[in-house]
Amino acid sequence: MELIVARQQRQTKEGLRVVRLIISLHRSRECPEAVFRRAWASRHGPAGRRLPGVRRFVEHGPGPDPCAGEGRCDGAVELWFAGPPELQAALMSPAGRAFLGAIAAELDPRRFHMAVEPAPPGGEVL
Repeated sequence: MELIVARQQRQTKEGLRVVRLIISLHRSRECPEAVFRRAWASRHGPAGRRLPGVRRFVEHGPGPDPCAGEGRCDGAVELWFAGPPELQAALMSPAGRAFLGAIAAELDPRRFHMAVEPAPPGGEVL
């Protein structure tokens, strides 16, 4: 698992440092594409939306890998939080650990990438 953390945090009007966690999704070779899509639609997507403190959840279909900067991925998700403490609390919660463990079981561990970065301009209006 690779974690890339941006050094700068943007401030919102309320003083919050809105950040987004981006996870590149590369299914394992043992996981057929149809099974992977069903798992995201029925289990993983809803679980991600229910993480404590998630202010916005965005799913992307197959396309360029947003974390690795090269290659393609089977999909990506963005989880937006009010700031780094809220992100950390969500991932350390029982729901966060279960979410990461469940998605890791169906992803290729050699290509499992996560990135944390400031939300793009206008992204703080959630």
